[in-house]
Amino acid sequence: MNTRMEYYTLWYLNQWLKNERKIHQMINSKSKEERLKGVRKGASFFGVARTIPKEPEKKKVRYQPFLEIIDKYGFQDIKEKNLVGFLEGVHKELANFYGTNMVSATSKILWLKFRSPVIILDSQAKKALSVKETNYSNFVSEWNKIYKKKKNEIVEASSRLSCVSEYIIDSDSDIEKITKQEWFYQRVFDIYLWHIGSN
Repeated sequence: MNTRMEYYTLWYLNQWLKNERKIHQMINSKSKEERLKGVRKGASFFGVARTIPKEPEKKKVRYQPFLEIIDKYGFQDIKEKNLVGFLEGVHKELANFYGTNMVSATSKILWLKFRSPVIILDSQAKKALSVKETNYSNFVSEWNKIYKKKKNEIVEASSRLSCVSEYIIDSDSDIEKITKQEWFYQRVFDIYLWHIGSN
């Protein structure tokens, strides 16, 4: 089945408005309690809670160390050119504390905090891109290569979303502004890859 890109843009817009927008706001809240809830909710939403041990050796609330580590970094610390090194550095801190590999969880929670330029590492996306090893650098390289080929199609499909507001879960939102953002295009591509990888 050859699914049109419009399907993925509408799918993701509703997912952003229903779920990811709220979690993004929570993780960037001034309230530490709210940020902690955001990390917990984000881990559950993205299905990576199981990769974060319930009882790390150091006795703290399960997600508190995760929050404390990502709280050290702001938007000024992450750029497209240093994405791989930045994420691998944050992951190393998390892995050292929790004692387990959590590259996917790291990328997903960091995306919920920063959005673009973070690229989400997901098993279905790896499958769609034929990336076998869990190597973030290789994954990002392949992801970017295919994204560049698909971007114009995504941009064109996204530009038509304001015409179908009756199919959008929150028609009062500024759809035109949201659907012109680079992070939106990138997440539409994620949804596209997820569907390919799951079939």
